[in-house]
Amino acid sequence: MIDHLLRSLVELLARARRALQAHSSSPVSSRKMLLAELAAAEKSLAMGALPWPIAVHVGVIEHNFGTTIYVAQESKSLAAQIANFCRDYWSEIEDAEDVGRLDDETTITTYFERHHRDTMTREPITLEPSVNVWASDSLHHLERGRYCVLSTAHITMSTVNLISHWSYWPPSSRPMDIAGSVHGWFVPTGMPESPFAEQLPEDLAALMAFGRDGGFDYVLLDCDGDTADDLKVHNW
Repeated sequence: MIDHLLRSLVELLARARRALQAHSSSPVSSRKMLLAELAAAEKSLAMGALPWPIAVHVGVIEHNFGTTIYVAQESKSLAAQIANFCRDYWSEIEDAEDVGRLDDETTITTYFERHHRDTMTREPITLEPSVNVWASDSLHHLERGRYCVLSTAHITMSTVNLISHWSYWPPSSRPMDIAGSVHGWFVPTGMPESPFAEQLPEDLAALMAFGRDGGFDYVLLDCDGDTADDLKVHNW
């Protein structure tokens, strides 16, 4: 779940940046500053699973079999976990009270006040991002990109012939910076400059727009790639 939320946030930032690049009435200086901040946020989020400090609650129980540690984002959630431990070992305190009728905090207090051996501590702590992940000069300066893999069935045979032809041109002469791969092509999602933008085949333009909307810098067209419901499929 955490990884999914992180990817979603990264993609959202990328989409916002691309939207600003394509459509913005803001002053040039403000636009450039915002674009730079969004790009920096994308890179920071993509570099680590913990991009900002997170406050959590930790409970440590010392018992006859060792140590049990519980962690939760909210104190009530932590109390629920500790209370379940107490209910599991309720018979050890020889208490006739029906533990099923007690709330979590009462269960915890009663158990550890009457148990002759088990102890428990609770405290809030803050998990900090790794300094090395954020500040490492060996990684932070590297340019990064995002791509998705799609089936070559999303373009027609005429478009296949066209981009295959482009991929053999010298880089400075290509209408787009398309690169061949073992089973397909890397296609940038950014629109080329005029007049090439107006000359793009409809299927290729739709593929690029799909990638831009998803926050991707490139689409890798691969004969074994998956198909997307939002794009046409061509049989050839």
